[in-house]
Amino acid sequence: MRVDAFCPIEVFKGTVDAAVRMIRDSQRLPGVERVWLPGEQSHTRRMERLLQGVPVPATLQRNLDELARELGIEPIL
Repeated sequence: MRVDAFCPIEVFKGTVDAAVRMIRDSQRLPGVERVWLPGEQSHTRRMERLLQGVPVPATLQRNLDELARELGIEPIL
């Protein structure tokens, strides 16, 4: 969809920026540290995993190690 068919792009960007600021500045419930916008959590997780790798639960790691032993290959990690 072309935003500029409805309003100038700078007006649209300003409206989005204002909405984000309003959401970010909104009052939070007790215990809520941050208000997440759609897509932010998955983006943050993706960036962390690109840098640090994908976490593997201990049980899965043990199962994979056992399978590697059975197959006579080196463990993955």
